[in-house]
Amino acid sequence: MRAAFHSALTGLLCLIACPVPVVSAGESYMIGSRGAQKPVNFGAPPEVKSPWYMRVEGGYVVNSSGDIRSESPAGLTLRSYADDTDSSGIFTVGAGYRVSPGFRLEGTLDYRPLTKSKAGIEMSGSKSFWQDGPQQTVALSTGQQATVPSYDVSHFDVRRDHVVSSGRQSLMLFGYWDITRGSRVTPYVGAGIGANLLLTKSTSADAFKCAGSSNLYTHPETGQSVRTDLPVCKAQDFSEKSNRTGSAIGLAAAAAAGVGFQITPSVTLDLGYRLMWQAGETTLRWDNKDIFPSYAVTFSDRLDHEIRTGIRVAFD
Repeated sequence: MRAAFHSALTGLLCLIACPVPVVSAGESYMIGSRGAQKPVNFGAPPEVKSPWYMRVEGGYVVNSSGDIRSESPAGLTLRSYADDTDSSGIFTVGAGYRVSPGFRLEGTLDYRPLTKSKAGIEMSGSKSFWQDGPQQTVALSTGQQATVPSYDVSHFDVRRDHVVSSGRQSLMLFGYWDITRGSRVTPYVGAGIGANLLLTKSTSADAFKCAGSSNLYTHPETGQSVRTDLPVCKAQDFSEKSNRTGSAIGLAAAAAAGVGFQITPSVTLDLGYRLMWQAGETTLRWDNKDIFPSYAVTFSDRLDHEIRTGIRVAFD
């Protein structure tokens, strides 16, 4: 995945930086080896009447870096986004205005869905549940018998699988510089600033497996507890699931580069790369009382490498 990403980025930057012969309308130049050259005519780009346009775009986060960390107890450590977060899709809508032939302004709204972290938390514990048992008949030292209440106690082994997810939505304003070459192919570079909304979700699934049951009662004369292990569990296995959610708003900034391919006077196919920084921090806390120690998971700033493709449609 990373090799493909670097190859695509190298090719994209070459389209922007590598020298290409500039041709005017109707002109052509020769490509190919000596003796086998063929004329290629790019032609002039179609005239765009309106400076306003809209954008629809999709993309993919090929690599991320940032921080997901846990607090207490020791040993519960979540590594970085680069190791732990699955790559995710991006969906973008926006509108722009061409200020001049070489410069345009654009506002966009990006949606990045909740994505699970590969590194979760696995914990083990135990818990006992009490319920009323049958009346027990107890022999006393006087030779008499007494009836006392008893309790059936079921002992459970508990396993917790904990998964964290995050997603970010951003509202951005970009400035783009088009490197005009007098043809339908136009490289560009750009930069943007805005705000992002961090959304987080933490899900824990606790599996309770009965490890055994026993019957307990208190002897009326000695005050001692009398325990008898039962041959079968008095309770069934079960599971519990719970969620925590959080959100935070932070600054966002980006740098972009790409190439536009003008298909018609109104439609441009866009292929680009974006380096996206998104600030914001939120913490999800778990107070586990008598089964597990309390802990927290914190999400903070994130840096994404994104490959994008879409279309720009000019208004008539």
